[in-house]
Amino acid sequence: MFTGKDTVFDGVEGVGFAKIVDGTSDTLLVVEAAESVPWTKPEELVYDPEKPLPKLGLKGGKDAFLAAFADGSVRRIKLPVPEETLRWLITINDGNVIPDLDKE
Repeated sequence: MFTGKDTVFDGVEGVGFAKIVDGTSDTLLVVEAAESVPWTKPEELVYDPEKPLPKLGLKGGKDAFLAAFADGSVRRIKLPVPEETLRWLITINDGNVIPDLDKE
């Protein structure tokens, strides 16, 4: 999961739904990251708008990644996704409209 300022997990307990002003269906909660972490070692993806984003999807050339959104839905997102769009999906209050992720 992404943690940091303006993410769902902005703090120890996360934010309430009322603070996800971009909409829960347009905000990432949990993603499939390229770098695996044992489940016994919780490790988050720290989001910093000034730093590069981590790679998403499984190693070995997978062309998509699985993502759980704040509304509880899980979707397969085809790669590549523009970096700007990923940043919009990570943050809870940027006010940007997310383009259709299902377009080929």
